[in-house]
Amino acid sequence: MFEILRLRSLFIALMVAAGFGLASCGDAEEAANDTGDAMEDAGDSIGDAMDDAGDAMSDMADDTKDAMDDAGEAMGDAMDDAGDAMSDMADDATDAMNDAGDAIGDAMDDAGDAMGDAVDNAEDAMNDAGDAMGDAADDAADAMDDAADEAGDAMEDAAEEMDPDN
Repeated sequence: MFEILRLRSLFIALMVAAGFGLASCGDAEEAANDTGDAMEDAGDSIGDAMDDAGDAMSDMADDTKDAMDDAGEAMGDAMDDAGDAMSDMADDATDAMNDAGDAIGDAMDDAGDAMGDAVDNAEDAMNDAGDAMGDAADDAADAMDDAADEAGDAMEDAAEEMDPDN
């Protein structure tokens, strides 16, 4: 691009010199050379400015890309962290629910065991009470038999004493 500007400057200087017919004149040639040099310097300055602008644009694009990459990486990390946190919360909730279920199951087992023990104890108490009642009834019957036997014996003894044959 700079070569094109330089060639263009020389071409313009030659055209100016040819157009005025001053090519043979020393002052005109010097003026053409000065004009060409000035145009070449202007072209060089423009080229340098374009290079600097291009470099600045390239640097700005690189900086923008780097900033976007950093932002994207930060967002990706944040999303990963959020996903990990959500997964951890779900795991913790599942563990808590499993623990609660286990505790409820253990409590139900304990309650079932206690109910079974209560039924067994009540059955034993009822059997003991039934045995005691049976024993008491037997004792009462034995006592009544003994009392009846004694009463019968006493009546026999009384009847014998009252018997005139005795």
